[in-house]
Amino acid sequence: MPRRRPRAGEKRMDAAIDHFAEMGYRKADVRRVVNKLLKDVYGKDGWPLLEDSCYSVVQEALFEMEEQEKLQQQQQQQQQQNEDDDGDDEGEEAHPTNIFK
Repeated sequence: MPRRRPRAGEKRMDAAIDHFAEMGYRKADVRRVVNKLLKDVYGKDGWPLLEDSCYSVVQEALFEMEEQEKLQQQQQQQQQQNEDDDGDDEGEEAHPTNIFK
């Protein structure tokens, strides 16, 4: 059975994925960012705006996504450290005033 002909949006999505795969981005991340931009910002006919300047708008959105993920990881690590610090000092003074007695 012959394969069906891809729709124009699928070709464009494949081109965007191919463009960013060379930079090491995951297919799912590119797809998520492009779909979000088309849905929330540019509308279904916004492909020319996304493709302009070699997908610079998509690149910026991917950078923002990476920064958000890094911030979330840092916050989780900070919370985990705080929880670990709080649990280890039961019954002991957390910060002795003079350690050289």
